[in-house]
Amino acid sequence: MPQYRLTTYILIVLVILVIAFAGLAGYFATQQQAKVVTVTETKVSTVSVPGPTITSTITISAPSAPKEIKLALFVVDLGHPYFQGMVAGAQRAVEYFQKVGLKISLEVFDAHNDPSTQVSQIETAIGKGYSAFLVNPITYESAEPAMRKAKAAGIPMITLDRDVSDKTLRMLFVGTDNVKAAEIEAQEFLKILEQRGKPKPWKIVILNGLAGASSAEERKKGFHNVLDPLVQKGDIVVVYEDYADFRSDVALSKMESVLARTRDIDGVIAANDEMILGAIKALEAAGLKPCEQVVTFGFDAISAAVEAVKEGKLCGTIGQAAFIQGYWGVLAAVYHLLLGWSPPTDWFATPVVPVMKGNVDWAPYVISVPIDLPVIPIEPYTKY
Repeated sequence: MPQYRLTTYILIVLVILVIAFAGLAGYFATQQQAKVVTVTETKVSTVSVPGPTITSTITISAPSAPKEIKLALFVVDLGHPYFQGMVAGAQRAVEYFQKVGLKISLEVFDAHNDPSTQVSQIETAIGKGYSAFLVNPITYESAEPAMRKAKAAGIPMITLDRDVSDKTLRMLFVGTDNVKAAEIEAQEFLKILEQRGKPKPWKIVILNGLAGASSAEERKKGFHNVLDPLVQKGDIVVVYEDYADFRSDVALSKMESVLARTRDIDGVIAANDEMILGAIKALEAAGLKPCEQVVTFGFDAISAAVEAVKEGKLCGTIGQAAFIQGYWGVLAAVYHLLLGWSPPTDWFATPVVPVMKGNVDWAPYVISVPIDLPVIPIEPYTKY
């Protein structure tokens, strides 16, 4: 990416944040039931050319602000770097609101990838005075019994990264379009196989995530949307496919079993980085050079995977915005609680970017920058 485009992207982010938080700071300071706010909207083009500035006056009648906003964030597993990024994003948003005068706190609950633990945590938190729940469910349905109780208690909920089957339980889902992102991963994976000049049919291994998790099932679907037509044509042979639970150790074990049967493998594609890193260990132990002899591609762009791309062991990874997921979750909850705002859609898709050798020095940072919601909730305020 040219330097001026990256600089412009960062400037756009800063302009949006200044506008959003300046308006909220005034609100917190005055604590009035109704007020007139001057909103400055700046249009910035994708090149370094200033756009026109439009100033408008909007009358906002907002409900009384709560004395304090207490948020609970329920996370799948804090031992996983991806979810650490999500928590970091949520904490950053809380810090911003605290700086502009809002009394807000965030408590994080780690389920350690145990559905029963997560259900217990949610149920216990219901009577603890939390203003809203941010839920990162382990599977489609595992958290739903507890979430139904929370909804009955009047607690608004937002799901992050993974969604639930019953969409009525939450006001918003913030996460990746996993089907589309997995399609991009599969397409990039195939491009590298083609570039390497490997003879067809290409023999590949597919490592899926945790069975029943929305992200795992959707990425599996995305893989097959791209790969199945080539399988039917005879251009690809799937040597092995299975769930590896999003875990490095499970993927390592499964890959070792595959390699014990055959070393004739052209590529390994995985639904997250932990699994592809486990597969890379197995390939190296078998004397094969990952990425060079066996094309490898992951998903998440965790720090270890980014380093593996730099080292040439991982051909690429799909960077998804865990930080932004946590950040947007807090923003949406605060806007809803403070101003009665409801999102115009029930899903805010977070950005993704393929991270490969050519862009590894800058691409991961693009998805780790705090940015405002896709729809900045100014216009909806006018109805209160």
